[in-house]
Amino acid sequence: GYNYCIDYLIVQNWLDEKLWEIQDKLSHYKILLTEDKEGSFTIGNKRFSWDLSYELIEGMKDMSLYQVVLNISWREGFKKVKTQRASYIIYKER
Repeated sequence: GYNYCIDYLIVQNWLDEKLWEIQDKLSHYKILLTEDKEGSFTIGNKRFSWDLSYELIEGMKDMSLYQVVLNISWREGFKKVKTQRASYIIYKER
């Protein structure tokens, strides 16, 4: 239980940072997800796997709305744990 809580907090921080990075790239450079759409990282002795998907929800003349979904999974003993974060990002033409 305790290890799960620690790992969950680590994952939530990572998700926040990753979504901020995606939003920043889109708003400043109009670059959306040109990087890898999946990967993994290790913190301590725990390996986390992630994947990313996005979809253009609506595009208008000077504005676009995207849905971005990030999934992270890891092993907690014999159990596979997975969490997901979805966010909407607006891109406005300047």
